[in-house]
Amino acid sequence: MLLREDEGEWLEEEVRTLRQKGLPASFSFSSLNARRENFSHRAWCTAGAWNVIVNTDGNAVFCDDLPNQEPFIAGNVFQSPLLEVWESEAANRIRRPERRLFEETACFGCEIFDQCSESPRICFRDSYQAYGRVFGPPPNCPKAPEPPVRLMH
Repeated sequence: MLLREDEGEWLEEEVRTLRQKGLPASFSFSSLNARRENFSHRAWCTAGAWNVIVNTDGNAVFCDDLPNQEPFIAGNVFQSPLLEVWESEAANRIRRPERRLFEETACFGCEIFDQCSESPRICFRDSYQAYGRVFGPPPNCPKAPEPPVRLMH
């Protein structure tokens, strides 16, 4: 969850109280500012690098947290073999999107765009869930606007 500072502190205190009562509760909170400060040490998005999800309609997508629709679909295994879908132009556009797709976002003119779109790659799911746009900065990016919604995983 992407919590406001006051919400994270409140939840930390609640969990601390539960542990004092002997309940095996755990919670770890990292503020938005702390996540932004550590952006260069972020986790690498594995979508399309280590996994593919094949939905019941045959559509292959790289992240099960994104909708089974364009532009997330890499191909369809009922129409092409899985290896062809994995190596397709559509799959590669998802793995390494062109800068032009990020127009009107902080990413478009960013000096580390190539790094963020390659390694460690930003998480499109986070951008989509926070801002409703796949091709944009995730909320932990120092250049991203304040997220208008909370992320729930």
